[in-house]
Amino acid sequence: MPQRPACVAFDMVETTFSLEKLRPRFEVAGLAGHRMETWFAGLLRDAFALDTIGQFTPFPDLAKSSLAALGLSDEQVSNVIDGFATLDVHPDAAPAMTRLRAAGIRVLALTNGSEDVTRKILEHNGLDSLVERVISITEIGRWKPAPEVYEHAAQVAGVPTSQMALFAVHPWDCAGAANADYTTGFVSRHGEGWPSVMARPDVTGTSLVELADGVLAWDSA
Repeated sequence: MPQRPACVAFDMVETTFSLEKLRPRFEVAGLAGHRMETWFAGLLRDAFALDTIGQFTPFPDLAKSSLAALGLSDEQVSNVIDGFATLDVHPDAAPAMTRLRAAGIRVLALTNGSEDVTRKILEHNGLDSLVERVISITEIGRWKPAPEVYEHAAQVAGVPTSQMALFAVHPWDCAGAANADYTTGFVSRHGEGWPSVMARPDVTGTSLVELADGVLAWDSA
């Protein structure tokens, strides 16, 4: 059984925040609502490709570029981008963070997005008091799942990577964190399976609360 971590880093986009409020903005721009998922997947694909060849491009720049590539006008692009600050958190985020903090486990945000927008979303949803620190990839100039991102987060927290955990809805994020010696929690909100080619996460669940409860069942270090 893994040891209880000192800190849990929550992935933000899709894990803690829902993108659902962006869907109507896609439709206002004349795109089918389902294009939101393919747009975001394409954004991540391009981000990972650029990161692999040593070209760091921040999330806002990639988001604007990829939206423009769909044929959106500058005004329509701005409308979608402005929607990020209005995003809602998943209802399981606050109780999961609260349980961890009550047990003495520190809670961090680790995001591929910008620190400024992430802070606005946390404040908008009343989670800012639960998150000790927002850590953005812009601090290190690499995208998750590069190991340097997870190592940087541990350095910021002041603990070894072996005392860090990551909660995420993305298997690639969990795999990246595990590669950096984190313990990992995978949340499968809609019954998504785990890719068999990746080492399994340390805890799985259908909600962040289930992940928190799983971590709290582990022995303290």
